[in-house]
Amino acid sequence: ARHIDVYRGANALEYGAATLGGAIDFVSPTGFDAPPLTVRAETGAFDYHRAQVAVAGASARSDGYASLTGMSQEGYRDHAVQETYRLFANGGTRFNDALDGRLYFTKVDTRSQLPGNLTFAEYERDPTLAAPANVAMDQRRDFVLERLAGKLAWAPSQGRELVLSVSVADKRLHHPIFQVLDQDGRDVGTDLRWRAESARGTLIAGLRVVNGTLRDDRFVNVGGEHGDRTNAFDQHARDSIAYLEGQLALAERWRLSLGAQGLHSVRRSADRYVTG
Repeated sequence: ARHIDVYRGANALEYGAATLGGAIDFVSPTGFDAPPLTVRAETGAFDYHRAQVAVAGASARSDGYASLTGMSQEGYRDHAVQETYRLFANGGTRFNDALDGRLYFTKVDTRSQLPGNLTFAEYERDPTLAAPANVAMDQRRDFVLERLAGKLAWAPSQGRELVLSVSVADKRLHHPIFQVLDQDGRDVGTDLRWRAESARGTLIAGLRVVNGTLRDDRFVNVGGEHGDRTNAFDQHARDSIAYLEGQLALAERWRLSLGAQGLHSVRRSADRYVTG
């Protein structure tokens, strides 16, 4: 991220009615503000290696940015190998003086062995050990995440902007622990936000709908591989959100903020493996 904005508590109302505890906004680099080429590498103990290559470019109306990062390490303890690759890319174009758009793509491929917990006696004997059950079951957490998002912003006049955002994310999880969990999930979301600023204050209004589905398959863990099926679920979640905020400028350093929000949530879970 180019920088991170942290909004605490009610300050995050602009980002939806489901952000009562706050929100964190990771602002991505673009071809306009990132250097043309970035190369980084680092290494450390326990076979730790990390490298990044990022490229960026821009013309008068369009730009692009892409970053590829790879990390691997053996870890201090047994059964603690990690390997992760991350690709972040975005590209934008300005169609005219009032309309611009941007696409974002993310892919994360990560594999992590889980060494588990030790008793105090085991830790005193050898703190590098892994828990025997974790080794026997080859407990780990591997997943692939892919996300595609788009944003279209229309600014008809100074201080006024309407932003439409759409995103789709797929996540495939392979998670051998006490059982083998295989989960395939998809989240689809859209957000429409209006923001108007003037010397007297700011008005923010928005609508957001997020829909998520998850297929959860569970099996007996046989050395980290699938054994007999133990359960299967289809899960569905949907949030429909509306929010409105008004900020009134009282003085140079003082503002009065009033907001209203509404949230309708749906949660469903279907058991696909009923025995007996």
